[in-house]
Amino acid sequence: MLAVIGFLLVVAFVVLIVMYAVTRKKNQNRSFKLFLAGWGCFILGMVLIFSSPNEPATTKQEASQPSTETKVAEASTDQAPATEKKTETVAEKAPAAETKKESTEPTEAEWQESYKEILLNETQSYIELSVRGTLSKDRFDSAVGVLEKYAPRVAPDQQEAFKNLADMVKANDLDSAKRQFKYLGGEDFEELNKNADAVSFN
Repeated sequence: MLAVIGFLLVVAFVVLIVMYAVTRKKNQNRSFKLFLAGWGCFILGMVLIFSSPNEPATTKQEASQPSTETKVAEASTDQAPATEKKTETVAEKAPAAETKKESTEPTEAEWQESYKEILLNETQSYIELSVRGTLSKDRFDSAVGVLEKYAPRVAPDQQEAFKNLADMVKANDLDSAKRQFKYLGGEDFEELNKNADAVSFN
């Protein structure tokens, strides 16, 4: 833009010098002013013209900067996948750690509590089938086997009470088994409060 203005000022210089030459003989005072104005335009125009090359240089320099920035951006882009890959690797490892944590074996207390639930459920089944009169010999033997197997595995302070329960069921003592079931915290159910004789297998 400065170069264009400078060029126009040089043109104005030429015009003013021509006018100076034409009017010099007629009016020396006016022609002298035209002469000064012409050289003023020439000097200013040349200054603008010679100062304008700095502008493209600056533009060129600025144009080169994006190249550097582009290079840095490209380098960052090249490094980005590695960072993302690293993040994904950590993310992939996280579920494995969670799975490992979830797959941890239950504590001893949790095992003991699960054995207690098994024993109470098996006793409840024995009582229900006995009261209904539908207890078979195979089902009875199965209940006795479960009670004898898991009674020693409950919490130490409850082992004796559950061993007694196993003995009561093994003896097919329905009434005693009901009382022991209630004592050990078994849930209430309909057959528990009904009177009935134990099923005889003789």
